[in-house]
Amino acid sequence: MDLVLSRNESVKTKLGQCLVHGTTLLTSPEGVSGEAIKVVWLHVHPGDDVSSRLGAVTQRFTAARVVVLSNIPSDAEGMQAIIAGASGYMNALARTDVYEQVRQTVVSGHVWLGQSLLLEMVRQMGRTLVPKADTEIRLSEREQLLVRHLGKGLSNQAIAEAIGLSEQTIKNQLSALYRKYNVKDRLSLIMALGNLQARDFGAQAARGGE
Repeated sequence: MDLVLSRNESVKTKLGQCLVHGTTLLTSPEGVSGEAIKVVWLHVHPGDDVSSRLGAVTQRFTAARVVVLSNIPSDAEGMQAIIAGASGYMNALARTDVYEQVRQTVVSGHVWLGQSLLLEMVRQMGRTLVPKADTEIRLSEREQLLVRHLGKGLSNQAIAEAIGLSEQTIKNQLSALYRKYNVKDRLSLIMALGNLQARDFGAQAARGGE
């Protein structure tokens, strides 16, 4: 079962359409066992205390994955949600197929981040990166240059323009690094390259990266 905490009928309709056959969508938490819910879709609005609302949900539905929906998503709000324990953060006005992708991602145990939020989190983590002793040895000069730009939170296109290579070449080089460090994305790569502590990143993100 999934639970949607939203007053928006469009959101409820999209979720109803994206759920796999046999999955029940509840619209009220009343009388629901915490262990019975697989995904909680939490719709937040401007002025909401996201951390507080999310905390109340995760405390009650301890086994559920929580996806935060926002009509006006922002990187700052998204980081706040992820740091507070959300498994995903997305635009509430997204298409039904995006809802499907998000649910598949979080149910499989991964975290869903939009492109903008992903780049911002990489940038924040890149600023706190403490290289491991063997990092410089394991990375070639070309790879070190790529990682430095990656840590700035640049997109593939921006990195390509900065280095003077094609975007496809950057994608190929990133794929090679992913394989080298056995990771699937740039956020995991940045974490694999340094001794990053989650609490250190959370503290910096909460301060706005000062």
